[in-house]
Amino acid sequence: MGNLRDVKAGDEIYVVTMLGWEPHYQTATVERTTATQIIVNGNRYRRQDGYGVGDKRARYLADFLLPITDETRKEAEEIMARQAEERRRNGLMGKIRNTILRDLSTAALERIAAIIEAAREEEPHA
Repeated sequence: MGNLRDVKAGDEIYVVTMLGWEPHYQTATVERTTATQIIVNGNRYRRQDGYGVGDKRARYLADFLLPITDETRKEAEEIMARQAEERRRNGLMGKIRNTILRDLSTAALERIAAIIEAAREEEPHA
């Protein structure tokens, strides 16, 4: 399936949602098609360009369909891996931020300080 003209019922396709400036890829199954539309998850998309029928949002905000090809799969996997890493980092930073340091022992604080110092020496611009 190289483009939206070739899409048929039962095919797997990406539904791309723009949240901020980052695309979020979700795999979905095409329910049915017409000569001009592709229906996925009960929503209608134009076969011509993949954007939602009647969607008045600006293109950079609108959901759209993207055929699954080797190229789009690689791009989606790279973006999803980066987003997963960002979520992991944010979760860790939240845990650290919510830690009440005064409740930790001096030995624990010394270990934390040593880790921070070592990280600063490894990555001075991080």
